[in-house]
Amino acid sequence: FVTSFVVMFLLEAHNLGVIKLDKNVVTRAAEAVVAHHSHNVNKNIPVFAFWNELYRNGSWVTHPTNLIEALQHATSDGELIGATASHTLFRFPHGSVVLIVARN
Repeated sequence: FVTSFVVMFLLEAHNLGVIKLDKNVVTRAAEAVVAHHSHNVNKNIPVFAFWNELYRNGSWVTHPTNLIEALQHATSDGELIGATASHTLFRFPHGSVVLIVARN
């Protein structure tokens, strides 16, 4: 979504003569969008995932690597409060903040 949004504005700025846009930027952006086509639907159906997908338990699920890495770092300082099949709760030493992490 963000890639498409940014490219749309870059193309508009280019068409207005505000910037000179390298066509390689547009090509790489299009390749990035196509690379996120959902593996759960036919290639002819334009459904795209926001994050990369991993194959788990018979289907493809989104895998937000950037968020997972940040949460793993953050939760290393947190106190485990409780967990269910879908969520894990942490409390952090700097205050009463509780973070809810959906499990994969």
